[in-house]
Amino acid sequence: MSKVSEDSSNIKVTLKNGDMYIFDSEERIIGIKTEDYNIYYDYNVSESEKERIRQLLDLNENVDVNFAATTEIKGEALNYYSVGYANISNDVNFPINFSKQYQNFPKEVLAEISSSVFGIILGDREISPYNPLEGNYGAYATSGNSDGEKYIFVPNSNDANSDYYKYNTPLHEMSHIIQSSIEIDEIKLKNLYEEYKEVLPTLEKSCYKSNNYDETPNKNEFFADAVTNYYLNTIELERYLPEVYNFIDEIFG
Repeated sequence: MSKVSEDSSNIKVTLKNGDMYIFDSEERIIGIKTEDYNIYYDYNVSESEKERIRQLLDLNENVDVNFAATTEIKGEALNYYSVGYANISNDVNFPINFSKQYQNFPKEVLAEISSSVFGIILGDREISPYNPLEGNYGAYATSGNSDGEKYIFVPNSNDANSDYYKYNTPLHEMSHIIQSSIEIDEIKLKNLYEEYKEVLPTLEKSCYKSNNYDETPNKNEFFADAVTNYYLNTIELERYLPEVYNFIDEIFG
């Protein structure tokens, strides 16, 4: 642990593995530097940026933006926004946990994500402009509003450090953004979906396994679930669905 600024207002903590965490005088985390990614937190979001987020989610001017965070992974940037009522100590963990998953993506895929997605928004379900699954969604990705903005919405009432939100959510939801941002053989994907839609939910890391789905709802969910298993359950995916594994590996391998 060491002082950072001359007035000793910031504190830097360096872990044994070399990761550095920087805190301000209010004990808020403002920076993280690791070998695989960097994160910068801003608790004084500009009014213009706040207004853009309010317009995106159709929010009134009383809804605040608690912080913005920018992550840098392999030279590519992704933005996060904590909006409305929030447990800040919970919300600051989402960029950390999500970055640990996204650093597995190839740089080319990260570049497409960075150029096409507005950001990842953390907020209470009540401020969401959509209500998929009658409000029982874990998170959702959209290609968006009338301006075509793509973003991911994550209900911040959920624990960022739960296994599902640390591993499944970042991979599954970003896969929807990826599918709409890069060239994918949609005909082949549809054929794989038709053949294996009842098998994929039986795999350990399927997000539909815990919800007792008999089959994957559609080919877009099939793609997202396949990508999740590709990273979190590689051996089982390759063993039981080799064609699906090879299809995903051609994109991410």
